[in-house]
Amino acid sequence: MALLTKLIGFKMNKAIETKTLELLNKNISTSDIIVLLTLTETIFNNNKSTTRTWLEDFMKANNIAKPIKLTKSGQLKDWFLSNPDPLSLTKLDIKEKCIELDMKGGSVTYYVNAYSLAVDLHKQLIK
Repeated sequence: MALLTKLIGFKMNKAIETKTLELLNKNISTSDIIVLLTLTETIFNNNKSTTRTWLEDFMKANNIAKPIKLTKSGQLKDWFLSNPDPLSLTKLDIKEKCIELDMKGGSVTYYVNAYSLAVDLHKQLIK
C-alpha cells in the first residue's frame, strides 16, 4: 500500500482505507463511495475525479473487482473522444448526447459550451 500511496501522491491513513474496505464489503456502490469520500475526507479536496482515481488504484491493490460506474461527464468524454471525427461535432450533436445521458439544465449548457469551445479552439489552432 505504501507504493500505491507514493504513486498517487497521497499520504493515506489507515482509517480511510478501513472505511473504504468496509463500504466495499457492505456492497455500497462505488459511485456512492466516491461521493462519500469526496465530501467527508479533506485529502481529496472535494474532487470526485481524484477520489475516483484513488478508489480505482485502491481496489486494484486490494484485488477487489467491483465495477466503477462511469459518470455522465465521463461517458460524454468517452463518446466525444471515440467519435471518428470529433471536430465535426456541432453544438446540437453534443446537446443531444447530453440529453441522451440524462443530463439536466445547467449541466447540458455547461458541457455543450465547453466541448464546442474546445472544438472551435482546436480548429483555430490548426488553421
